[in-house]
Parts: sequence; structure tokens; C-alpha cells
Amino acid sequence: MIILGTAGWWALTKTPPGYSSGSAAAAVLFLVVVALVLARPTLIMDDAPGEGGEPSTMRILSLAIVLTFCAIMLRNGWNGGELPSLEQQGNWVWLVTAALGGKALQKYAEVQQKKEEIKAKAQKESNHV
Repeated sequence: MIILGTAGWWALTKTPPGYSSGSAAAAVLFLVVVALVLARPTLIMDDAPGEGGEPSTMRILSLAIVLTFCAIMLRNGWNGGELPSLEQQGNWVWLVTAALGGKALQKYAEVQQKKEEIKAKAQKESNHV
């Protein structure tokens, strides 16, 4: 949509649009990821839908943070002809690490909770027998 809209704008007005080509590329990346999630919603679910899976808040948050980072890097790299140096951008690394680390910690806690629920259920069933 953005690619066709940009081409149409240029063809009709003979002037460049108000955004840079890097911004268009970042918008296309964003739309591709959104389309992928809409086409395959199990990507953001914690379990299979048949097992009662629901969209995971941490997966959505992690995806949003990483997608934001990628879109900014794509935009800046596209406009500047090279990727900006990450040496002075340690805050991005910590942000992405915190998002992915938080997701891993949440998944570990969920697995432990499920194990305890299964153990309690098995113990309850063995007491009835």
C-alpha cells in the first residue's frame, strides 16, 4: 500500500512525498510483520489454540520492542546509506535484552506453574482411587 501510494504520489504531483524512503521501508517492514501476525496468530499465542492458548502479552511486547528497534535501524540505515553505530547506543541493547529476558522468565514461571498444577491434579486423582 505504501509502495503503491508513494509511486502514485510521485506520478501525480511530480514531487517527493513528505517522508523519506527509509520511512517508507520501515513502514513496509511494520506492515509485513503485522500481516504475518494476522495470518498466523499462533505466533503470539502461548500455547496451541486447541490447548486453550491465548495471546501472550509478553510476546506482543517483545515483538513491539524488537520491531520498533528494527524499524528505526532500517529507516536510519536506508536514509544514511549505512547503519548507525551501535557503540554509543547501549540503551537499545538493554531494552531488547530486558524484553527478551522478561519473556524467558515469564515462560519459565508458566511452565513451573503448569507442572505444579499437573502434579496436584495427579495427586488428587490418586487420592480418589
